[in-house]
Amino acid sequence: MPIRRESVSLAAVCAVFVVLSIAGLLAAFVTRLITNIDGLLLAIICLMMGGLFAIALFSVVQEMGLLPKRNRTEKSKDGTSSKTGEGK
Repeated sequence: MPIRRESVSLAAVCAVFVVLSIAGLLAAFVTRLITNIDGLLLAIICLMMGGLFAIALFSVVQEMGLLPKRNRTEKSKDGTSSKTGEGK
């Protein structure tokens, strides 16, 4: 399955924002801005933005097929669980 150009550009934009969020967080620590309320708010916003874009990046990369999909339970062809003792 070919990787679409839109998926690659969306992953690149998400990665840029994750890197910028990490850079903002590091800048807050390096400049010792973290010791007052402005620095704390900056750190919280950087963490929030980085986390949201990291989740988006993870889902885009998974849709592109670059990450393996994991199966939580193995089901047989008739739809029942193959594990014994389940559903009792």
